[in-house]
Amino acid sequence: MADKNGWVKLHTSLADKAIWKDSDSKQRDILITLLMMANWKESQWIWKGEKYICKPGQFITSLPSIQKRCGKGVSIKNIRTALVRFEVLGFLAGESTNRNRKITIVNWDTYQSLKAGTGRPNGRQTAGNRQATGRLPAAIEDSKTIRQLTTSYEKAFELIWKAYPNRKNQSKRKAYEAYLKYIKNRVPIKDVLDAIEKQKKSKPWKKDDGEFIPHCATWINGCMWESESDEDEVRRKKEERQQRDSAEAARKQDDFLNEHREYILDAKPEVLRKRCERDYYLRDAVNRIRPEVLK
Repeated sequence: MADKNGWVKLHTSLADKAIWKDSDSKQRDILITLLMMANWKESQWIWKGEKYICKPGQFITSLPSIQKRCGKGVSIKNIRTALVRFEVLGFLAGESTNRNRKITIVNWDTYQSLKAGTGRPNGRQTAGNRQATGRLPAAIEDSKTIRQLTTSYEKAFELIWKAYPNRKNQSKRKAYEAYLKYIKNRVPIKDVLDAIEKQKKSKPWKKDDGEFIPHCATWINGCMWESESDEDEVRRKKEERQQRDSAEAARKQDDFLNEHREYILDAKPEVLRKRCERDYYLRDAVNRIRPEVLK
């Protein structure tokens, strides 16, 4: 596991990489923390009674464990967002279960191994240098380089981006990161596109030339394709009104039957048949307790 008496390397070119210069202070703290938590040599990890073999640059952890190492000011949400972003940028690859997660720092051997310098390192490559060697994580394995990643998006995401209104001054990169996190392999693209088309017709999205339309990244992060459009709301209210009306009618019919039960049971069939021709409630009540009269 990580060597508490060791150290990690930070290549000076890191300052020019998107994973550093485009990150806020919290994401940089998380990045450095992950480096310090990584294995410096192959060893066995025991996590809550289970044994794991981790190679250099790998470690078993959880979101609360990372938060504890980061210290004050870094939330679980900050860490979750950073992990998704770091994977998109090729800094790490993650495997999650309901108990823990295994993190692999990409290109450990290139930047942190003993062969890369002297001494005994503790972590592995610096973020952003991953395009030197190594395979991209599964989420972006169709891209050849990080440079390509910034201009090449999946066809499914492009359909969403093209359909989304008012994209001016919005970050396509942030929307794509949200797509990878919440939509890819989780939600049918048709459902998302249908939701966009419905919500385009809603009053909030039409108001003031779309001023109140959320950014695409915000819309995806909030899973807002699950929200109702105006059309859905009208249909839902109509169905609720019909259900209330049906329930009220059934109650009135029950009350009428209970009130006139003795009369219906005692009255002559020909009298009941004649009265049922002009009294709906009586006809329903007779049909329920003396159906033979109406045959």
